[in-house]
Amino acid sequence: MSNPEGVRDRSAATKPGRSDDPPVGLASTVESADDAIITQDLNGLITSWNAGAERMFGYSPREARGQPISILIPVDIQEAEAAICKRILSGERVNHYETVRAKSTGAKMDVSVSISVLKEKSKIVGLVTIARDITTRKRGERAAYLLEKRGQEELEARTRQFNAALAKANQELAEHIELLDLATDAIVVLNTTGDVVFWNQGAERLYGWTRKDALGKSPQVLLQTDPPLQVEEIQETLYRQGHWECELTQTTRDGRRITVASRFLSRRDQAGHPSGWLQICTDVTRRKNAEQELRGLSGRVLTLRDEERRRIARELHDSAGQVLSAASINLALLERQVVGLPPKVSRLISESSNLIEQAVNEIRTISYLLHPPLLDEVGVARALRVYVEGFSERSKIKVALDISPELGRFSRDLEIAIFRIIQEGLTNIHRHSRSSTAKITIHKSPTELALMVEDRGQGMILPMIESGDGNGTRLGVGIRGMRERVQQFGGQLVIRSGESGTAIECRFPFAESDKSSAHSSAV
Repeated sequence: MSNPEGVRDRSAATKPGRSDDPPVGLASTVESADDAIITQDLNGLITSWNAGAERMFGYSPREARGQPISILIPVDIQEAEAAICKRILSGERVNHYETVRAKSTGAKMDVSVSISVLKEKSKIVGLVTIARDITTRKRGERAAYLLEKRGQEELEARTRQFNAALAKANQELAEHIELLDLATDAIVVLNTTGDVVFWNQGAERLYGWTRKDALGKSPQVLLQTDPPLQVEEIQETLYRQGHWECELTQTTRDGRRITVASRFLSRRDQAGHPSGWLQICTDVTRRKNAEQELRGLSGRVLTLRDEERRRIARELHDSAGQVLSAASINLALLERQVVGLPPKVSRLISESSNLIEQAVNEIRTISYLLHPPLLDEVGVARALRVYVEGFSERSKIKVALDISPELGRFSRDLEIAIFRIIQEGLTNIHRHSRSSTAKITIHKSPTELALMVEDRGQGMILPMIESGDGNGTRLGVGIRGMRERVQQFGGQLVIRSGESGTAIECRFPFAESDKSSAHSSAV
Protein backbone atom coordinates (compact mmCIF):
# COMPACT_ATOMS: atom_id res chain seq x y z
CA MET A 1 0.00 0.00 0.00
CA SER A 2 1.15 3.60 -0.48
CA ASN A 3 2.32 5.72 2.45
CA PRO A 4 -0.85 7.44 3.72
CA GLU A 5 0.97 10.32 5.42
CA GLY A 6 0.02 12.43 2.43
CA VAL A 7 -3.58 12.33 3.65
CA ARG A 8 -2.64 14.49 6.64
CA ASP A 9 0.81 15.94 5.87
CA ARG A 10 -0.38 18.74 3.66
CA SER A 11 1.58 21.72 4.94
CA ALA A 12 3.97 21.62 1.98
CA ALA A 13 1.13 21.41 -0.49
CA THR A 14 -1.29 24.09 0.79
CA LYS A 15 -0.92 27.76 0.13
CA PRO A 16 -1.48 30.48 2.77
CA GLY A 17 -5.12 31.17 3.38
CA ARG A 18 -6.30 27.68 2.28
CA SER A 19 -8.15 25.26 4.52
CA ASP A 20 -6.13 22.35 5.95
CA ASP A 21 -8.89 19.95 4.98
CA PRO A 22 -7.79 17.24 2.51
CA PRO A 23 -8.65 17.77 -1.15
CA VAL A 24 -12.27 17.01 -1.90
CA GLY A 25 -11.34 14.36 -4.48
CA LEU A 26 -9.03 12.55 -2.07
CA ALA A 27 -11.50 12.72 0.81
CA SER A 28 -14.21 11.39 -1.50
CA THR A 29 -11.94 8.56 -2.60
CA VAL A 30 -11.21 7.62 1.03
CA GLU A 31 -14.88 7.77 1.95
CA SER A 32 -16.02 5.69 -1.04
CA ALA A 33 -13.29 3.07 -0.71
CA ASP A 34 -14.46 -0.52 -0.16
CA ASP A 35 -11.68 -1.03 2.39
CA ALA A 36 -11.91 0.22 5.94
CA ILE A 37 -9.64 3.30 6.38
CA ILE A 38 -9.20 4.27 10.04
CA THR A 39 -6.91 6.80 11.70
CA GLN A 40 -5.93 6.88 15.36
CA ASP A 41 -3.95 9.30 17.48
CA LEU A 42 -0.89 8.45 19.53
CA ASN A 43 -3.14 7.45 22.44
CA GLY A 44 -4.79 4.81 20.32
CA LEU A 45 -8.10 6.69 19.99
CA ILE A 46 -9.97 6.57 16.69
CA THR A 47 -9.97 9.96 14.93
CA SER A 48 -11.50 9.12 11.53
CA TRP A 49 -13.77 6.35 10.29
CA ASN A 50 -14.82 5.95 6.66
CA ALA A 51 -17.92 4.27 5.21
CA GLY A 52 -15.92 1.13 4.45
CA ALA A 53 -15.07 0.79 8.14
CA GLU A 54 -18.73 1.20 9.05
CA ARG A 55 -19.76 -1.54 6.62
CA MET A 56 -17.00 -3.85 7.78
CA PHE A 57 -17.18 -3.47 11.56
CA GLY A 58 -20.76 -2.28 12.14
CA TYR A 59 -19.92 0.90 14.11
CA SER A 60 -21.17 4.25 12.82
CA PRO A 61 -18.64 7.10 12.64
CA ARG A 62 -20.26 8.68 15.66
CA GLU A 63 -19.95 5.47 17.66
CA ALA A 64 -16.37 4.82 16.59
CA ARG A 65 -14.66 8.19 16.85
CA GLY A 66 -13.01 8.70 20.20
CA GLN A 67 -13.10 5.01 21.03
CA PRO A 68 -9.86 3.07 21.57
CA ILE A 69 -8.74 1.12 18.52
CA SER A 70 -8.67 -1.95 20.78
CA ILE A 71 -12.47 -2.31 20.41
CA LEU A 72 -11.70 -3.84 17.00
CA ILE A 73 -8.95 -6.18 18.23
CA PRO A 74 -9.66 -9.50 19.99
CA VAL A 75 -8.27 -9.53 23.55
CA ASP A 76 -5.89 -12.44 22.92
CA ILE A 77 -3.93 -10.54 20.24
CA GLN A 78 -4.08 -6.96 21.56
CA GLU A 79 -0.60 -7.20 23.08
CA ALA A 80 0.87 -8.43 19.77
CA GLU A 81 -0.94 -5.69 17.81
CA ALA A 82 0.34 -3.04 20.23
CA ALA A 83 3.89 -4.32 19.60
CA ILE A 84 3.41 -3.98 15.84
CA CYS A 85 2.18 -0.39 16.21
CA LYS A 86 5.16 0.40 18.42
CA ARG A 87 7.53 -0.93 15.76
CA ILE A 88 5.85 1.17 13.06
CA LEU A 89 5.99 4.34 15.19
CA SER A 90 9.71 3.70 15.75
CA GLY A 91 10.28 3.86 11.99
CA GLU A 92 10.26 0.16 11.13
CA ARG A 93 8.42 -0.78 7.96
CA VAL A 94 5.86 -3.55 8.42
CA ASN A 95 4.33 -5.07 5.32
CA HIS A 96 0.62 -5.75 5.18
CA TYR A 97 -0.33 -8.85 7.10
CA GLU A 98 -3.34 -11.05 7.76
CA THR A 99 -4.95 -11.15 11.18
CA VAL A 100 -8.33 -11.17 12.97
CA ARG A 101 -10.62 -8.27 13.93
CA ALA A 102 -13.86 -8.05 15.91
CA LYS A 103 -17.13 -6.59 14.67
CA SER A 104 -19.53 -4.55 16.79
CA THR A 105 -21.52 -7.77 17.33
CA GLY A 106 -18.48 -9.50 18.75
CA ALA A 107 -18.13 -11.77 15.73
CA LYS A 108 -14.59 -12.26 14.46
CA MET A 109 -13.51 -11.93 10.86
CA ASP A 110 -10.32 -12.43 8.85
CA VAL A 111 -8.75 -9.24 7.53
CA SER A 112 -5.71 -8.09 5.58
CA VAL A 113 -4.21 -5.09 7.36
CA SER A 114 -1.74 -2.37 6.34
CA ILE A 115 -0.62 0.14 9.01
CA SER A 116 1.42 3.31 8.35
CA VAL A 117 2.34 6.41 10.32
CA LEU A 118 0.18 9.54 10.07
CA LYS A 119 2.02 12.85 9.94
CA GLU A 120 1.19 16.51 10.13
CA LYS A 121 3.92 18.96 9.22
CA SER A 122 6.49 16.12 9.30
CA LYS A 123 5.46 15.22 12.85
CA ILE A 124 4.00 11.80 13.62
CA VAL A 125 0.52 12.33 15.08
CA GLY A 126 -0.89 8.83 14.84
CA LEU A 127 -1.42 5.81 12.66
CA VAL A 128 -3.64 5.01 9.69
CA THR A 129 -4.95 1.48 9.20
CA ILE A 130 -6.32 0.10 5.93
CA ALA A 131 -8.21 -3.17 6.44
CA ARG A 132 -9.82 -5.50 3.93
CA ASP A 133 -12.29 -8.26 4.80
CA ILE A 134 -10.81 -11.56 3.53
CA THR A 135 -13.16 -13.88 5.41
CA THR A 136 -14.65 -15.34 2.24
CA ARG A 137 -11.21 -15.93 0.73
CA LYS A 138 -9.90 -17.57 3.89
CA ARG A 139 -12.92 -19.86 4.00
CA GLY A 140 -12.24 -20.81 0.41
CA GLU A 141 -8.59 -21.47 1.22
CA ARG A 142 -9.54 -23.63 4.18
CA ALA A 143 -12.01 -25.56 2.04
CA ALA A 144 -9.39 -25.97 -0.70
CA TYR A 145 -6.86 -27.14 1.86
CA LEU A 146 -9.25 -29.74 3.24
CA LEU A 147 -10.12 -30.87 -0.28
CA GLU A 148 -6.44 -31.10 -1.20
CA LYS A 149 -5.72 -32.96 2.03
CA ARG A 150 -8.46 -35.47 1.32
CA GLY A 151 -7.16 -35.88 -2.22
CA GLN A 152 -3.63 -36.41 -0.90
CA GLU A 153 -4.86 -38.96 1.62
CA GLU A 154 -6.78 -40.76 -1.12
CA LEU A 155 -3.70 -40.68 -3.34
CA GLU A 156 -1.53 -42.05 -0.53
CA ALA A 157 -4.07 -44.78 0.19
CA ARG A 158 -4.17 -45.82 -3.45
CA THR A 159 -0.40 -45.69 -3.61
CA ARG A 160 -0.21 -48.00 -0.60
CA GLN A 161 -2.69 -50.33 -2.26
CA PHE A 162 -0.64 -50.29 -5.44
CA ASN A 163 2.59 -50.91 -3.55
CA ALA A 164 0.94 -53.76 -1.67
CA ALA A 165 -0.34 -55.25 -4.93
CA LEU A 166 3.07 -54.80 -6.53
CA ALA A 167 4.80 -56.37 -3.52
CA LYS A 168 2.38 -59.26 -3.65
CA ALA A 169 3.00 -59.71 -7.39
CA ASN A 170 6.75 -59.68 -6.79
CA GLN A 171 6.38 -62.25 -4.03
CA GLU A 172 4.32 -64.47 -6.31
CA LEU A 173 6.96 -64.09 -9.03
CA ALA A 174 9.70 -65.09 -6.56
CA GLU A 175 7.68 -68.13 -5.57
CA HIS A 176 7.25 -69.05 -9.24
CA ILE A 177 11.00 -68.85 -9.77
CA GLU A 178 11.54 -71.17 -6.79
CA LEU A 179 8.99 -73.59 -8.23
CA LEU A 180 10.31 -73.75 -11.80
CA ASP A 181 9.97 -77.51 -11.71
CA LEU A 182 6.20 -77.03 -11.60
CA ALA A 183 6.40 -74.98 -14.82
CA THR A 184 4.08 -72.16 -13.85
CA ASP A 185 4.55 -70.52 -17.25
CA ALA A 186 2.91 -71.75 -20.39
CA ILE A 187 5.54 -73.75 -22.27
CA VAL A 188 4.65 -74.65 -25.84
CA VAL A 189 6.78 -76.51 -28.38
CA LEU A 190 5.99 -75.99 -32.05
CA ASN A 191 7.23 -77.64 -35.22
CA THR A 192 8.55 -75.89 -38.30
CA THR A 193 5.00 -75.31 -39.60
CA GLY A 194 3.95 -73.58 -36.37
CA ASP A 195 1.71 -76.40 -35.00
CA VAL A 196 1.73 -77.45 -31.32
CA VAL A 197 3.64 -80.63 -30.49
CA PHE A 198 3.82 -80.07 -26.72
CA TRP A 199 1.49 -78.19 -24.37
CA ASN A 200 2.32 -78.21 -20.64
CA GLN A 201 0.06 -77.90 -17.63
CA GLY A 202 1.05 -74.27 -17.27
CA ALA A 203 -0.45 -73.66 -20.70
CA GLU A 204 -3.56 -75.54 -19.68
CA ARG A 205 -3.93 -73.37 -16.59
CA LEU A 206 -3.24 -70.16 -18.50
CA TYR A 207 -5.40 -70.69 -21.56
CA GLY A 208 -7.94 -73.24 -20.39
CA TRP A 209 -7.32 -75.54 -23.37
CA THR A 210 -6.17 -79.08 -22.56
CA ARG A 211 -3.20 -80.70 -24.23
CA LYS A 212 -5.55 -82.83 -26.29
CA ASP A 213 -7.35 -79.71 -27.50
CA ALA A 214 -4.14 -77.93 -28.48
CA LEU A 215 -1.97 -80.63 -30.08
CA GLY A 216 -1.61 -80.24 -33.86
CA LYS A 217 -3.19 -76.80 -33.92
CA SER A 218 -1.69 -73.36 -34.50
CA PRO A 219 -1.67 -71.24 -31.30
CA GLN A 220 -2.07 -68.15 -33.49
CA VAL A 221 -5.53 -69.43 -34.51
CA LEU A 222 -6.45 -71.22 -31.28
CA LEU A 223 -5.64 -68.22 -29.07
CA GLN A 224 -6.61 -65.49 -31.57
CA THR A 225 -3.18 -63.91 -31.12
CA ASP A 226 -2.88 -60.16 -31.68
CA PRO A 227 -0.79 -59.03 -33.42
CA PRO A 228 -0.92 -62.11 -35.68
CA LEU A 229 2.48 -63.76 -36.13
CA GLN A 230 3.63 -65.25 -39.42
CA VAL A 231 5.63 -68.49 -39.27
CA GLU A 232 8.12 -67.15 -41.81
CA GLU A 233 8.72 -64.01 -39.69
CA ILE A 234 9.35 -66.11 -36.56
CA GLN A 235 11.70 -68.45 -38.38
CA GLU A 236 13.70 -65.62 -39.94
CA THR A 237 14.13 -63.81 -36.62
CA LEU A 238 15.06 -66.99 -34.72
CA TYR A 239 17.52 -68.03 -37.42
CA ARG A 240 19.20 -64.63 -37.26
CA GLN A 241 19.11 -63.97 -33.48
CA GLY A 242 18.32 -67.34 -31.88
CA HIS A 243 15.60 -65.78 -29.70
CA TRP A 244 12.77 -63.30 -29.87
CA GLU A 245 10.69 -61.52 -27.22
CA CYS A 246 7.43 -59.65 -27.58
CA GLU A 247 4.11 -58.95 -25.89
CA LEU A 248 0.98 -60.55 -27.29
CA THR A 249 -2.72 -60.27 -26.59
CA GLN A 250 -4.47 -63.64 -26.63
CA THR A 251 -7.87 -65.13 -25.87
CA THR A 252 -8.47 -67.87 -23.30
CA ARG A 253 -11.00 -70.65 -23.69
CA ASP A 254 -13.58 -68.74 -21.61
CA GLY A 255 -13.22 -65.66 -23.83
CA ARG A 256 -10.99 -63.50 -21.61
CA ARG A 257 -8.40 -61.33 -23.34
CA ILE A 258 -5.01 -61.53 -21.61
CA THR A 259 -1.59 -60.03 -22.24
CA VAL A 260 1.42 -62.36 -22.23
CA ALA A 261 5.14 -61.75 -22.40
CA SER A 262 6.21 -64.27 -25.01
CA ARG A 263 9.77 -65.56 -25.48
CA PHE A 264 10.72 -67.61 -28.52
CA LEU A 265 13.80 -69.86 -28.57
CA SER A 266 15.04 -71.71 -31.63
CA ARG A 267 15.11 -75.55 -31.60
CA ARG A 268 17.57 -77.50 -33.73
CA ASP A 269 18.03 -81.15 -34.45
CA GLN A 270 21.26 -83.10 -33.96
CA ALA A 271 22.47 -81.95 -37.37
CA GLY A 272 21.95 -78.30 -36.39
CA HIS A 273 18.98 -77.77 -38.67
CA PRO A 274 15.95 -75.80 -37.38
CA SER A 275 13.30 -78.20 -36.09
CA GLY A 276 10.87 -75.74 -34.62
CA TRP A 277 10.87 -73.43 -31.63
CA LEU A 278 10.08 -73.20 -27.94
CA GLN A 279 7.58 -70.58 -26.82
CA ILE A 280 7.35 -69.55 -23.15
CA CYS A 281 4.44 -67.29 -22.27
CA THR A 282 3.97 -65.45 -18.98
CA ASP A 283 0.70 -63.79 -18.10
CA VAL A 284 1.41 -60.08 -17.46
CA THR A 285 -2.18 -58.87 -17.44
CA ARG A 286 -2.06 -57.85 -13.79
CA ARG A 287 1.23 -56.03 -14.31
CA LYS A 288 -0.17 -54.15 -17.31
CA ASN A 289 -3.24 -53.23 -15.27
CA ALA A 290 -0.98 -52.06 -12.44
CA GLU A 291 1.04 -49.96 -14.89
CA GLN A 292 -2.17 -48.46 -16.19
CA GLU A 293 -3.27 -47.68 -12.63
CA LEU A 294 0.13 -46.14 -11.92
CA ARG A 295 -0.23 -43.94 -15.00
CA GLY A 296 -3.62 -42.91 -13.71
CA LEU A 297 -2.17 -42.03 -10.29
CA SER A 298 0.68 -40.13 -11.91
CA GLY A 299 -1.81 -38.29 -14.08
CA ARG A 300 -3.82 -37.38 -10.98
CA VAL A 301 -0.71 -35.99 -9.29
CA LEU A 302 0.12 -33.92 -12.39
CA THR A 303 -3.46 -32.67 -12.59
CA LEU A 304 -3.42 -31.65 -8.92
CA ARG A 305 -0.12 -29.85 -9.46
CA ASP A 306 -1.44 -28.00 -12.52
CA GLU A 307 -4.62 -27.04 -10.66
CA GLU A 308 -2.52 -25.70 -7.79
CA ARG A 309 -0.41 -23.68 -10.25
CA ARG A 310 -3.60 -22.31 -11.78
CA ARG A 311 -4.90 -21.33 -8.32
CA ILE A 312 -1.64 -19.66 -7.27
CA ALA A 313 -1.46 -17.77 -10.57
CA ARG A 314 -5.01 -16.54 -10.07
CA GLU A 315 -4.28 -15.49 -6.47
CA LEU A 316 -1.15 -13.58 -7.53
CA HIS A 317 -3.08 -11.76 -10.22
CA ASP A 318 -6.24 -11.07 -8.23
CA SER A 319 -4.66 -10.28 -4.85
CA ALA A 320 -1.07 -9.07 -4.87
CA GLY A 321 -1.31 -7.68 -8.38
CA GLN A 322 -4.44 -5.68 -7.60
CA VAL A 323 -3.01 -4.31 -4.35
CA LEU A 324 0.15 -3.14 -6.11
CA SER A 325 -1.90 -1.60 -8.91
CA ALA A 326 -3.96 0.30 -6.33
CA ALA A 327 -0.77 1.49 -4.66
CA SER A 328 0.54 2.70 -8.02
CA ILE A 329 -2.67 4.64 -8.64
CA ASN A 330 -2.45 6.22 -5.18
CA LEU A 331 1.12 7.35 -5.82
CA ALA A 332 0.11 8.79 -9.18
CA LEU A 333 -2.75 10.71 -7.53
CA LEU A 334 -0.42 11.94 -4.82
CA GLU A 335 2.15 13.11 -7.34
CA ARG A 336 -0.48 15.05 -9.33
CA GLN A 337 -2.36 16.58 -6.40
CA VAL A 338 0.48 17.56 -4.09
CA VAL A 339 2.53 20.38 -5.60
CA GLY A 340 5.65 22.09 -4.41
CA LEU A 341 7.29 19.00 -2.99
CA PRO A 342 11.05 19.05 -2.46
CA PRO A 343 12.96 17.35 -5.30
CA LYS A 344 14.08 14.55 -3.01
CA VAL A 345 10.47 13.71 -2.08
CA SER A 346 9.37 13.86 -5.72
CA ARG A 347 12.23 11.57 -6.66
CA LEU A 348 11.25 9.10 -3.93
CA ILE A 349 7.65 9.09 -5.16
CA SER A 350 8.80 8.49 -8.73
CA GLU A 351 11.17 5.70 -7.67
CA SER A 352 8.40 4.09 -5.61
CA SER A 353 6.09 4.17 -8.61
CA ASN A 354 8.76 2.54 -10.76
CA LEU A 355 9.40 -0.17 -8.13
CA ILE A 356 5.70 -0.91 -7.87
CA GLU A 357 5.41 -1.12 -11.67
CA GLN A 358 8.39 -3.50 -11.71
CA ALA A 359 6.79 -5.65 -9.01
CA VAL A 360 3.49 -5.74 -10.94
CA ASN A 361 5.31 -6.84 -14.09
CA GLU A 362 7.21 -9.54 -12.20
CA ILE A 363 3.99 -10.84 -10.63
CA ARG A 364 2.34 -10.94 -14.06
CA THR A 365 5.32 -12.87 -15.45
CA ILE A 366 5.31 -15.35 -12.56
CA SER A 367 1.53 -15.76 -12.84
CA TYR A 368 1.85 -16.41 -16.60
CA LEU A 369 4.66 -18.93 -16.12
CA LEU A 370 2.61 -20.76 -13.48
CA HIS A 371 -0.40 -21.01 -15.77
CA PRO A 372 -0.76 -19.00 -18.98
CA PRO A 373 -4.42 -17.93 -19.32
CA LEU A 374 -4.17 -18.13 -23.12
CA LEU A 375 -3.78 -21.91 -22.79
CA ASP A 376 -7.40 -22.22 -21.64
CA GLU A 377 -8.74 -19.47 -23.88
CA VAL A 378 -7.19 -20.02 -27.31
CA GLY A 379 -5.24 -23.28 -27.10
CA VAL A 380 -1.70 -24.55 -26.98
CA ALA A 381 -0.61 -23.23 -30.39
CA ARG A 382 -1.39 -19.58 -29.63
CA ALA A 383 -0.21 -19.89 -26.02
CA LEU A 384 3.14 -21.30 -27.17
CA ARG A 385 3.66 -18.49 -29.65
CA VAL A 386 3.18 -15.90 -26.90
CA TYR A 387 5.33 -17.85 -24.43
CA VAL A 388 8.15 -18.41 -26.93
CA GLU A 389 8.15 -14.73 -27.84
CA GLY A 390 8.50 -13.77 -24.15
CA PHE A 391 11.13 -16.46 -23.55
CA SER A 392 13.23 -15.24 -26.48
CA GLU A 393 13.01 -11.67 -25.25
CA ARG A 394 14.07 -12.61 -21.70
CA SER A 395 16.76 -15.19 -22.53
CA LYS A 396 18.06 -13.74 -25.82
CA ILE A 397 17.77 -17.24 -27.31
CA LYS A 398 16.30 -17.26 -30.82
CA VAL A 399 13.55 -19.88 -30.95
CA ALA A 400 12.07 -21.18 -34.22
CA LEU A 401 8.50 -22.44 -33.81
CA ASP A 402 7.12 -24.91 -36.38
CA ILE A 403 3.49 -25.86 -35.66
CA SER A 404 1.18 -27.63 -38.11
CA PRO A 405 -1.49 -25.16 -39.27
CA GLU A 406 -4.15 -27.86 -38.84
CA LEU A 407 -3.10 -28.67 -35.26
CA GLY A 408 -6.42 -27.58 -33.77
CA ARG A 409 -7.35 -28.09 -30.11
CA PHE A 410 -7.00 -31.11 -27.82
CA SER A 411 -8.16 -32.06 -24.36
CA ARG A 412 -7.09 -29.66 -21.61
CA ASP A 413 -4.79 -32.24 -19.99
CA LEU A 414 -2.99 -32.97 -23.26
CA GLU A 415 -2.55 -29.28 -24.05
CA ILE A 416 -1.14 -28.67 -20.55
CA ALA A 417 1.26 -31.61 -21.03
CA ILE A 418 2.48 -30.23 -24.38
CA PHE A 419 2.97 -26.74 -22.93
CA ARG A 420 4.81 -27.96 -19.80
CA ILE A 421 7.15 -30.23 -21.78
CA ILE A 422 8.13 -27.35 -24.08
CA GLN A 423 8.42 -24.98 -21.11
CA GLU A 424 10.77 -27.40 -19.30
CA GLY A 425 12.74 -28.06 -22.48
CA LEU A 426 13.36 -24.36 -23.10
CA THR A 427 14.26 -23.84 -19.44
CA ASN A 428 16.88 -26.60 -19.69
CA ILE A 429 18.28 -25.05 -22.87
CA HIS A 430 18.57 -21.66 -21.16
CA ARG A 431 20.20 -23.13 -18.02
CA HIS A 432 22.49 -25.82 -19.40
CA SER A 433 22.98 -25.91 -23.17
CA ARG A 434 24.74 -22.56 -23.84
CA SER A 435 22.92 -22.58 -27.17
CA SER A 436 21.93 -19.32 -28.83
CA THR A 437 19.16 -20.97 -30.84
CA ALA A 438 16.41 -23.51 -30.30
CA LYS A 439 13.69 -25.10 -32.40
CA ILE A 440 10.27 -26.42 -31.48
CA THR A 441 8.33 -28.67 -33.85
CA ILE A 442 4.76 -29.87 -33.36
CA HIS A 443 3.20 -31.99 -36.09
CA LYS A 444 0.04 -34.06 -36.12
CA SER A 445 -0.68 -37.14 -38.19
CA PRO A 446 -3.81 -39.31 -38.24
CA THR A 447 -2.22 -41.67 -35.70
CA GLU A 448 -0.03 -39.55 -33.43
CA LEU A 449 1.08 -36.15 -32.25
CA ALA A 450 4.85 -35.55 -32.55
CA LEU A 451 6.66 -32.92 -30.49
CA MET A 452 10.38 -32.06 -30.60
CA VAL A 453 12.53 -29.53 -28.72
CA GLU A 454 16.05 -29.06 -30.17
CA ASP A 455 19.10 -26.94 -29.47
CA ARG A 456 22.61 -26.53 -30.86
CA GLY A 457 24.37 -26.45 -27.51
CA GLN A 458 27.04 -28.46 -25.75
CA GLY A 459 24.91 -31.60 -25.32
CA MET A 460 24.78 -33.82 -22.25
CA ILE A 461 25.99 -37.22 -21.13
CA LEU A 462 23.11 -39.60 -21.80
CA PRO A 463 24.14 -42.26 -19.22
CA MET A 464 23.66 -39.58 -16.58
CA ILE A 465 20.12 -38.99 -17.82
CA GLU A 466 18.68 -42.46 -17.66
CA SER A 467 19.62 -46.07 -17.22
CA GLY A 468 19.28 -48.69 -19.90
CA ASP A 469 15.93 -49.89 -18.57
CA GLY A 470 14.40 -46.47 -19.06
CA ASN A 471 13.61 -46.02 -15.38
CA GLY A 472 16.12 -43.20 -14.96
CA THR A 473 18.31 -44.11 -12.00
CA ARG A 474 19.83 -40.62 -12.07
CA LEU A 475 17.07 -38.92 -13.97
CA GLY A 476 16.78 -35.17 -13.51
CA VAL A 477 13.56 -33.80 -12.03
CA GLY A 478 12.67 -31.94 -15.23
CA ILE A 479 13.28 -34.90 -17.54
CA ARG A 480 11.42 -37.20 -15.16
CA GLY A 481 8.46 -34.82 -15.19
CA MET A 482 8.45 -34.82 -18.99
CA ARG A 483 8.49 -38.63 -19.06
CA GLU A 484 5.60 -38.82 -16.57
CA ARG A 485 3.51 -36.46 -18.67
CA VAL A 486 4.20 -38.47 -21.84
CA GLN A 487 3.48 -41.80 -20.12
CA GLN A 488 0.22 -40.35 -18.82
CA PHE A 489 -1.05 -40.50 -22.41
CA GLY A 490 0.66 -43.78 -23.32
CA GLY A 491 3.31 -42.01 -25.39
CA GLN A 492 7.07 -42.29 -25.75
CA LEU A 493 9.93 -39.91 -24.97
CA VAL A 494 13.34 -40.20 -26.63
CA ILE A 495 16.43 -38.07 -25.89
CA ARG A 496 19.28 -37.73 -28.35
CA SER A 497 22.36 -35.70 -27.46
CA GLY A 498 25.82 -35.12 -28.88
CA GLU A 499 28.34 -32.47 -29.80
CA SER A 500 25.84 -30.85 -32.18
CA GLY A 501 23.20 -30.38 -29.48
CA THR A 502 20.29 -32.12 -27.82
CA ALA A 503 16.86 -33.16 -29.10
CA ILE A 504 13.91 -34.25 -26.95
CA GLU A 505 11.24 -36.05 -28.98
CA CYS A 506 7.81 -36.95 -27.63
CA ARG A 507 5.15 -38.95 -29.43
CA PHE A 508 1.56 -39.12 -28.23
CA PRO A 509 -0.82 -41.73 -29.70
CA PHE A 510 -3.54 -39.71 -31.36
CA ALA A 511 -7.26 -40.49 -31.34
CA GLU A 512 -10.28 -38.39 -32.18
CA SER A 513 -11.31 -38.66 -28.54
CA ASP A 514 -8.23 -36.62 -27.64
CA LYS A 515 -9.49 -33.74 -29.72
CA SER A 516 -11.88 -31.22 -28.23
CA SER A 517 -14.47 -30.09 -30.74
CA ALA A 518 -15.40 -27.21 -28.47
CA HIS A 519 -11.78 -26.11 -28.48
CA SER A 520 -11.44 -26.48 -32.23
CA SER A 521 -14.12 -23.91 -32.82
CA ALA A 522 -12.26 -21.42 -30.64
CA VAL A 523 -9.02 -21.48 -32.67
